[in-house]
Formats: sequence, structure tokens, C-alpha cells
Amino acid sequence: MERIGRFDRLSALAEKHMRRGVLTNTLITRETYEPDIRRGALTALETEQGLFLLRDRGDRALLSFLMEPGAPLPAPAAVPVMQPVATQPVVTQPVVQPATVPAAY
Repeated sequence: MERIGRFDRLSALAEKHMRRGVLTNTLITRETYEPDIRRGALTALETEQGLFLLRDRGDRALLSFLMEPGAPLPAPAAVPVMQPVATQPVVTQPVVQPATVPAAY
């Protein structure tokens, strides 16, 4: 895992994975990620399956991804923050649902 210290580094990592068909649950914008970068709270894990971003929020971590279609999530052992710590389930929703994707995309 790599601690991200500059938005330019995050942008370079994300650019390698942004292409048609890649699944994501985040928009990589300076406004979204810069506060976490300044706090030293953003780490990235780049694997064959894609790019996984962890934003440490103290009592929880937000996992964002750019994944190859059909790729499994990395094993929890590969991402220390993903070890079970929650006492309640966490529900997430994709940024773009299939019904909202324009036909031309």
C-alpha cells in the first residue's frame, strides 16, 4: 500500500485505470480527495484487479475502487484496514446505476 501525499500522484494512478468498462464507485476530484491527502489519510493499493483507495476516517475507512469487470476485491489480509471491525453492516451504493448510464456511453 502507498500513502498518497499529492493529488498529482493520485491522478496518475487513477488515469492508468480509467477506461471504458472499468467499474468504479468514486469520482476522482481534487475537492473530494485533497482533504484526505492533506491529513495523510489516503492510501492506495494497486493490483491486477484495479486501484483501491482507502480514506481513513478514524473510526472507519472508506473504500473506493476502479476495478476491472469481474475482478474480486483484494483479500482482506492484503488491506489491513479491511479487517473486520464494524459491529453494524455498511451499505454502499454505486455512483452510477445501470439505469442512469446514457445509452451512448
